[in-house]
Amino acid sequence: MPKIIGTTKLTSDGKITLISDVRKKLNASGGDVIVFEEREKGNIVVRRG
Repeated sequence: MPKIIGTTKLTSDGKITLISDVRKKLNASGGDVIVFEEREKGNIVVRRG
């Protein structure tokens, strides 16, 4: 079973904020490319590009 790290809300402009726990796990900072991959059964994987 997947572990939920946190949640975020979509703004009216269609933007999200990556919470600090996710940024740390991705080793991501401002200006980095974040990739959203669609996997089986419609699951979305978030990774650093």
